[in-house]
Amino acid sequence: MQKEIIPLEKIEQQILVHWLDQNWYKYNAIRNESDTHSFYSWKKRKMSWVKKGFPDFIIFLKRQSTLFIELKRKKKSLTKISKEQKERIEFLNTIPNSEARVAYGAENAIKLIQEYENR
Repeated sequence: MQKEIIPLEKIEQQILVHWLDQNWYKYNAIRNESDTHSFYSWKKRKMSWVKKGFPDFIIFLKRQSTLFIELKRKKKSLTKISKEQKERIEFLNTIPNSEARVAYGAENAIKLIQEYENR
C-alpha cells in the first residue's frame, strides 16, 4: 500500500494561483511566511506591516464581492488555524459583500470560489 503524499501549503498556493490566472480572476496573495529561519528574514518580515493572521488570498469575485481565503494543507490533521487567523476571519465576515473562509487544499478553495460565484 502506497502512502498518500500531501502537498505542502506553498504547493497548494501555486495550484490555486494557476487556477485563478487561468480563469481571469483579480486577486492578491499575501506572503505571511518565509522559507528561511534567519534572524534577518524574520526581522524584515516583521517590518513589512503584514498583520499576523491575515488570510493568504484576497479574491475579487466576478459578482462584485470579495472572498478572503486562508489556505491550509488539505489534510486537516497536518495544519492548524491560529487564534489570530480565527479573529481576522471573524472580523472580515462583518464587512458587507465580503466572505472569509478557511480552505483545506487548492481543490477546496476552488470549490469555495465557484460556490460563491454561483450564489
